Amino acid sequence: MNSKINSLKQEVFQRIQRAAVGFNAAETVRLAPMLDRLSKMEKDMLQISVQLQEIERALANNKAPTSQLENPTEFIHDDFDRKGTQSKLRIRLKWSRIGKNLKDEEINERFASETMAKFLSRLILEMGAQTEGKIRHFVRAQGGQLYVSENPKTEPAFRNQQSGKPYAFSPIPGTKLFVLTNINTNAKHAALESLVQYLGLPAGFVSIEIVPRGTMSEHDEELLKSAMDL
Repeated sequence: MNSKINSLKQEVFQRIQRAAVGFNAAETVRLAPMLDRLSKMEKDMLQISVQLQEIERALANNKAPTSQLENPTEFIHDDFDRKGTQSKLRIRLKWSRIGKNLKDEEINERFASETMAKFLSRLILEMGAQTEGKIRHFVRAQGGQLYVSENPKTEPAFRNQQSGKPYAFSPIPGTKLFVLTNINTNAKHAALESLVQYLGLPAGFVSIEIVPRGTMSEHDEELLKSAMDL
């Protein structure tokens, strides 16, 4: 599947280049969303790969997968993401600012909830158990609207106390944790900014911004600009 996505992405990019050379603006406009969709599919495949690895490890240990609950449909985007919002989050990480020999990274998923979960995942996976512990402590010490839990189905903060129904939440890839996502984009932005300050991360390491829903990743913007400049 990855090879098919890569093949189609290359074909679309080549067609955009030919359209740009021929000054065919209409064709470029038609093809650009395809490039964006294929890039999103690449990111989806990466998340699927992580989940498959979790299942393989769980089978080897004779345990249930850590990211699998009884009802997979509970892994939904929050209502603010699904019902008409026109914004999402884009997060940029400069790993060299904290001494990591990693390329600069952009997290720009389809929905703010996905970006939020992936950002927490990247912090935990790259910075270790101490950072995970600080994130858990931040929730207890600061309160606010950032909640993580290993057991969202029984955690009071993840449930509407009047109706008894769970709020929307997302798995944090590569961990046993889930994050509550039933808040709007502005609240997600504020919660993550507060977390960055609490963790004492250096200035310039993290950039968190609210962008329009259809914003392409920086990588794909550069590809499209290169094609248009030919």
